[in-house]
Amino acid sequence: MPASDAPAAVTFGSVELGSTVDASNKILASGSSFAPSDTIYASVDTSGSGTATLAATWSDQDGKTVHEDSKTLNSSGPETTAFMISKPSGFAAGNYKVDISLNGSQVASKDFSIR
Repeated sequence: MPASDAPAAVTFGSVELGSTVDASNKILASGSSFAPSDTIYASVDTSGSGTATLAATWSDQDGKTVHEDSKTLNSSGPETTAFMISKPSGFAAGNYKVDISLNGSQVASKDFSIR
């Protein structure tokens, strides 16, 4: 079967962090440093079509997972998916990261800090 006849797959594009997203799940003001009470979003761009599982694992400077979330995509083209974490009592100051995986394989990692 020629490659052009192969089923299209969902592929990772990019990830951006920020404290606000628009109606399309795009980050309005990107950043890598946040206040303890901020809601932090990871906006993930994908392209292609098909079904895929996109996941975000948020961890602290000790490598301890603070939140995990996954979403099933049924894509028919470019799409942006937002993941978020928040803690009403506030995150402890320090360095954190979010790992993004697509169908179980890590595709990106972003470091950020709480000031």
